[in-house]
Amino acid sequence: MMVLMMNRCKRCNTELGEGAQFCPSCGARQVICPACGEPHSEESRFCTMCGAMLAKAAVEPAVEDDLCATQKIVLPPPAELVREEVDYDDEPQKSWYQKNRRPLIFGAIFVILIAVLSSWFFSSQMREDEYQARMVTVCADMTAINEDVLRQMDRLDEKNRTQIASHLLKRLEVVQKIKTEQAELRAPSSLSDEQTKVARLLILEEQILSQIEVFCREPLSTDPTQGSQMVAEWAKEADALCRDIALDAQFAKMPSLSRAVAPLYEMMETERKLEEERLKQLAMRKAYMAEMDDIISQYDAEKGALSSMLERAREGSVSSESYRVAVAVARDKRESLRSRVRSLEVPDDARELTAKLDTALTASLRYCDTMDELANPLLAILQGRDIYGEARGIDRQVQEAYGAFRTEYEAYKTANEEPADEQNTDTQEEKPAQ
Repeated sequence: MMVLMMNRCKRCNTELGEGAQFCPSCGARQVICPACGEPHSEESRFCTMCGAMLAKAAVEPAVEDDLCATQKIVLPPPAELVREEVDYDDEPQKSWYQKNRRPLIFGAIFVILIAVLSSWFFSSQMREDEYQARMVTVCADMTAINEDVLRQMDRLDEKNRTQIASHLLKRLEVVQKIKTEQAELRAPSSLSDEQTKVARLLILEEQILSQIEVFCREPLSTDPTQGSQMVAEWAKEADALCRDIALDAQFAKMPSLSRAVAPLYEMMETERKLEEERLKQLAMRKAYMAEMDDIISQYDAEKGALSSMLERAREGSVSSESYRVAVAVARDKRESLRSRVRSLEVPDDARELTAKLDTALTASLRYCDTMDELANPLLAILQGRDIYGEARGIDRQVQEAYGAFRTEYEAYKTANEEPADEQNTDTQEEKPAQ
């Protein structure tokens, strides 16, 4: 056997005697590598020279002689040495459950989810008798709504259309509520087709009421023929669905909203004609006021010219012949203006106003005739008339009649003036944003 003797302690480096197992200075146990014989401290597990695992040494007493006995480390022969090789890269073997734990967990969760959804689906479906009872209620509600709508449409005209529109809006809200509740129902599988038909019927009812409400509130929003035809097509489809629904509820007996088409068309057509008449009157008023403004302008200019001439005549700077010519021209001008007034196309609300201007112009003609007679004082003396006093009285009548007309005409213009057109920004270059 091979015997190795330790020389120095690996902990404190104290020199050791041959066969020493412990250090006499620090008491550390000395371990010898079984492979290469390198000494190590007690804490070492592997040899620092060859990497072999350190084993506990077997201690055997030996007596060299009678005076001194020493402890020797007895090692197995080299052929019998067993060197343990450790593979630090090998991982411990995992069980089948450890390898497949994650897929098993996800699979279990999936199965539980499917079971919950299936349970919810089948438990949320209504029984057939419950669904039939619900459809009877829906049919009764829709029947009451349609009957009320038809009653309102029978009394529809251009005067109460706004009030009826507000009433229809409330009925529309009820239909929308029924449609929402119907959509949340879980019909039995055997009645799923009927559920689809009822849902479509409620959509059509909503569209019909919504469109009728819009047409009642804004009858000029579309052409009467197109609007009524749209409602008629929806009502026709709704009637076909009512006949096709196979439920205990008597949808086929529900009043048809197609009866609302005729009064709706009549109201829209009446509103269209009224609007055309309104636009015609508006255009007529516009032309009338433009013509009246021109007549008033010419009359004021002529009146000013005649007044200036009369003032010069009083000063004696106008001959009798020139005076009579000027008065005759003024009379012809006023006669022409009165003819224009009488030939005007007058709006219905301006007839009295036009008559007042005609009266003022007629009085101004008499004033011109009287002023012409002033050019022949001998005739006035012979007739014993105060022609100048008569002229002044007629002039006051003209001024009062014309002044009253002008006051009313200005009020008429103010009432019928169109609002100022908004600035057309489409034809102007927009300023860049600051």
